This record gives sequence, C-alpha cells and structure tokens, in this order.
Amino acid sequence: MDYNACQCAITPCQLAKIHYNFWKENSSQRTALLNNWCAYDSVNEIVIPKDETIIFENSRELNTDVIISEGATLEVRCILALPTGAKIVVKPTAKLIVNGGIITSRCGGLWNGIEIWQSKKLGLAGIVEFANGGSVDNVKYFAPDTLYNNFAK
Repeated sequence: MDYNACQCAITPCQLAKIHYNFWKENSSQRTALLNNWCAYDSVNEIVIPKDETIIFENSRELNTDVIISEGATLEVRCILALPTGAKIVVKPTAKLIVNGGIITSRCGGLWNGIEIWQSKKLGLAGIVEFANGGSVDNVKYFAPDTLYNNFAK
C-alpha cells in the first residue's frame, strides 16, 4: 500500500504490477478473473473510425470483431487476443500493421482471421503489413498471400 497515514491507496507502480500479473498466462492472479473475453460477441464490434490511426501498445483481450474503417490504420505493437470466431476486417484503403505484436487467441480455440475488403468501384483494397517480427497465431484462416477478399461497394 501507499505510504500515507491511512495506508489505503495503491501507487501507480503497484497498480501496474497488479495488471501485469492479471495478464500473465499462468499467474495465480489470472485465475481470479472472469474470462468473459472468451465469450464471442458478434454484435458489438470494435470499430476503428474512418481516417484515424489507433496504436495498440498495451496488450488486450477482446471478445468481438475488429473493423478497420476506410482510410483508418490500426497498428498492433502488443499481444492482441481474440476469441474463437472473431475476425479482423480491413476495409478498402484501411491498413492493419502488426509491428512486433502478435494477434492470437488465448481461449483454447482459433480466431477466424483477417478479411481484406476490396472496393469494386475503385479497385482499392485494404492493406496488411507485418514488421519487426509481428505475427498471427492460433488462427483458422490465414495464408499471407491468399488473404480473404470481400468485395465492398
């Protein structure tokens, strides 16, 4: 506890250590968590807004799909865990960069993979890049040269 009169506060460093231990795969603290991130929610997807750049620098476990809107960029520099059945959609002109991170499932199953959408009208597709050892793991559909293409309007 913090060094104050009531000793009822947690320092930022102590809070960071708590979060770290919750995240570690085999820690005793992790067993105290309700793993609701493994219950796939197909309705409430996470949307990266049009023309914005979002960087995931701190690992996260999501329970839904990730949609990268047109012109938007999502850069993954950490562990991004998705449940069985979840997918990442890269819309036309959007970009997914896995920069030293890993996209995986920590729920015992396989996540569905990355869909790259292409515009019929413009012929432009989404882009997926891997840098600095970035990778995907525990994925159902993934072949870097034959990513799924879904044609959008």
